[in-house]
This record gives sequence, structure tokens and C-alpha cells, in this order.
Amino acid sequence: MNLLNEIRSQFKSVFKHEEQQNYNNSVAYKMLNSWDNYFFDVNKDIYENPTVRLCVDTIAKNFAKCDVKHLINDNRANDSLDAILQRPNNLMSAYDFLYKVVSMLYINGNAFVYIQTNEKGEITGLIPLKACSYELREVNNEMYVRFQFNNYTETIAYRNLIHLRKHYNEHDVLGSKSDEVLRNELQILTATEQALMNTVKNASKIKGVITLNNVVRPDDRKRILEEFNEKFVKGNIGILDQSASFQAVSGGTESTVEQEKMSYIRKAIYSYFGLNEKIINADFDSVTWSAFYESVLEPLAIQFSQEFTNKIFTDREKEQGHKIVFSENRLQYESFESKITMTQNLLNAGVLTINEARNIFGFDAVADGDERQVSLNFVKAKNQDDYQLKK
Repeated sequence: MNLLNEIRSQFKSVFKHEEQQNYNNSVAYKMLNSWDNYFFDVNKDIYENPTVRLCVDTIAKNFAKCDVKHLINDNRANDSLDAILQRPNNLMSAYDFLYKVVSMLYINGNAFVYIQTNEKGEITGLIPLKACSYELREVNNEMYVRFQFNNYTETIAYRNLIHLRKHYNEHDVLGSKSDEVLRNELQILTATEQALMNTVKNASKIKGVITLNNVVRPDDRKRILEEFNEKFVKGNIGILDQSASFQAVSGGTESTVEQEKMSYIRKAIYSYFGLNEKIINADFDSVTWSAFYESVLEPLAIQFSQEFTNKIFTDREKEQGHKIVFSENRLQYESFESKITMTQNLLNAGVLTINEARNIFGFDAVADGDERQVSLNFVKAKNQDDYQLKK
């Protein structure tokens, strides 16, 4: 089997035959306020920028630590779907899956996940789709997405795609990409880095002015300068006699200015992604982490939970209490004393179970630790007289 056939066989194993629609029989999907139903993947140059990649990596690796659960009436289902959420497909762990989806979302402004099912309609896998281009089409009054991969195309019903969007404003269906917004900052950052690199390269070279003590013809001045440069370049030593003197010029100021420019632009890019230097460098306290959690991670968790729930379950199943939840331990970076105070209060109020409290401190779960316990020292205010008088 040649390489092309192997690639095609991979796609056949991922996509069901009935999902393969005839593109020629479809029409462009018409929208209310958006003209373009076609968009390309973001140029890879933006992700290859170290500052952008560092920002995306920081968000993706922290969100990828989420615990993904299938709940029924707030109780963990522990069924086949819950198992798939822990291993979405045969190539990815739950961490890899979430990391890739978040990275696609922040770079492209859109992330698509294909819901793979068997003949019975049961979910067998969740597969992130990263294509070269995407096109919104319409087949029998239903929206489809046509994915153009390197050597293959696939047109999939939108109902079978989990679609996550970033900066969802201008387009009726799609989110906005990051490359246009960050273009100026990245161009300035690249130019500044190159200027600083040139400054470092030239730091060891002699910079200054040669003063000739006698009147010299232009040709002789040129010859003296060329001889001086040639001797310096070859041996790093410049020789002058009493007929001339050399005054060095320091270039340290240029380096400082370029570094200040780089710091300013990097902070602007950090701010665009909702980050700061402490989060980037993992040098944060509980207050900084809490702000990062509430402004970046928690909104992502809500977005993922809603979209996964809406696309995976029917309306009837949602009415019965089925939902997908993405959660992360927001207390993991609190101080030890703060954790003790909070868990004591939350345990007594029945907010946390024993195992949830143990998880905050990094301990393993124990048997019968998932039941909530409530302190008997609490009573409804209207019943306090009866309680005190033992009625």
C-alpha cells in the first residue's frame, strides 16, 4: 500500500461513510451579516514566535489539567462515555486532547472536534480536526463544514462537530484569528530582536573616531582607515602612531533601549492572552493564580462544558441531567494554612466531600469518601428555639 492509500485509509477509519457528502451538490452557506464562508488556517509563523508559543503553552498546559466528567444529576456516570473523555481517541490522552484543542482555539480562533460514532449512534471517539482550510456549506438546508486537509477533503455535518470559538464577534458562525490582531506587535518584536542581535554581535568590535594630527589627503585618510579596520578584524588589535589618535564610542545605550522595547512588546502580547510575567514564569502567589483562573481558565471551562454538553447529548438527555463538566482545583496554589481554614469550613457546611478535601491537599481518595457530611451544630434560624428547648 502506498503512502496516499495509507492516508486515505486513516480518514476512512475516522469518518463514517454516510458523513462523506458530495461537495458538488452543496451550496455556500448563507449568513446574515458575514460575507465570507471560507477561511484558512493561520500561518504557522505566528505559532513559531517564541513569545506567542509561550503564551499559548501556558494556557493550554494549565487547562489540560482539568478533570473532565460525564455527570448525571451531578453524579459521575462512570460509563463508556466517561471513559472516552479520559482517552478521547487512540492517539491522545485527555491531557494531549485538551492541550491541542486549546492551542488550536487560541491561534485560529476556532477549534473543531469530530464526534465519532458507530452504527448504533454510540460515541466511539473525539477527534480534533486541524485542516488547511475550512468552508461552510449547506446540504438539504443543513449546515456542513468542508475540511481541506493536505491530501484529502471531508464535508461533515455541523451537528456532529464540537465547535469552540475565540473572539466570536464579527462573523455569524466563526471566531476571529489572532494573526491580524498581533501583526504589528510581532513585526516590532521581530525587528527589535534582530536589532538587539546585531548589537550583541558588534559589541566586541571597536567603535570610535580616528583623529589625524596632520592634514592628510582624502586618499591617504581612506587608506589609513582601511588599514586600521583590516588589522583590527584579523587580530583584534588596532595600531596607530603619534600622527593619529583614537576615541572609543560606547554602544551600551542602544542595547538598553532595544531590551526595553522587547519587554514592552512582550508585555503587550502577554496582556492580549490575559497573562502576565508571574504566570508565564510560574512565579505566582495564590492571588495571582486566582485572577488567572477566574479570567482565563474558568471561562474556558464554562465554554467547553456548554459546547460539549450541547453537541454530545440530545435535548431529552439534557433534561434527564446528562452533562459534561470541565473542572480544575482552583485551591491548589493556596497556602497550606489557607487550605486548612477553607476545607474546615466547607466540610462542616457540606460543600465538600472527604475525597474532595483530600484532593486539595494532594491525597488519594478513600473508600466511602464521596459522601457529604454536615455538622449538627447548625440549625435553621426559625427552628432555633425548638432546638434549644429540645422540642
